[in-house]
Amino acid sequence: LHTGMTEKELAAILASEIQGLGGGVGFGLILFGERAALPHGRPSDRKLEPGDAVLVDTGAIIHGYYSDLTRTVFYGEPTHRQKEIYDVVYEANRVAVEAVRPGVECGSLDQTARRVIGDAGYGEHFIHRLGHGIGLQVHERPYIVRDNRLELESGMTFTIEPGIYVVGEIGVRVEDTVVCTTAGCESLTRLSRELKSYPVRD
Repeated sequence: LHTGMTEKELAAILASEIQGLGGGVGFGLILFGERAALPHGRPSDRKLEPGDAVLVDTGAIIHGYYSDLTRTVFYGEPTHRQKEIYDVVYEANRVAVEAVRPGVECGSLDQTARRVIGDAGYGEHFIHRLGHGIGLQVHERPYIVRDNRLELESGMTFTIEPGIYVVGEIGVRVEDTVVCTTAGCESLTRLSRELKSYPVRD
């Protein structure tokens, strides 16, 4: 990361790295600063500035199967508010992952994460479902969304991706791909969820 690079430039670097490792590029959402509050935004010519949140949502395709993960990092030392928002999203992710087990309703899992964010005062800023199934398509059943009474079964593979989106200011999402097992939950995402910041470089 360096000051002045664009979302499109970072997306191109990421795509090149995935291809260099033998994967196909499923998608790449790279959003800086206030644009990270757009859950489905596309990379633009917006330039990176010190203090920005950097939201990276990407996935590779290997042997026809999709992966999907999101991490939000910070360019420069994050502010107290940025840390607070990140910590809430991190906790919502953690609690939801721990709640995964056969027999749990998809809607109940969504509500588990939503409760953490709501209790922290950010409920109105969690504006999408908690997750979706993934496999031969990047979005498929089961959908981890409130009011879905479908019960999780061992072997179901899906994402857990809570987020907080404050329009005009910041967006933070932490997404993992997990498998429901007889023992509970196995995460297929190996990347750390801990808050990470990168030094400012001109």
